[in-house]
Amino acid sequence: MLLFQILNTNRASVTDLDGKFTIQAKPDDVLVVSSLGFKTVNVLVGDKNFFEVIMQEDQETLDQVSVVAYGKSSKSTLNKFSSST
Repeated sequence: MLLFQILNTNRASVTDLDGKFTIQAKPDDVLVVSSLGFKTVNVLVGDKNFFEVIMQEDQETLDQVSVVAYGKSSKSTLNKFSSST
């Protein structure tokens, strides 16, 4: 998933499963493309409506990622049954 945002605005969009996105932009807007683990890329919108963006890995960012998981666990009781005939 990639995040697309117009620089210095709150207008943003994310890609769908096919890598497509829509966002309202003017020709002089700068499109900021980012994704976890990759270096951010800035692209001048201009008169284009198709962008090919090549992302480079950012090892420094990946080294700083922490995953925090919240969950619920419960103790279950095991009953033993025995029978004799």
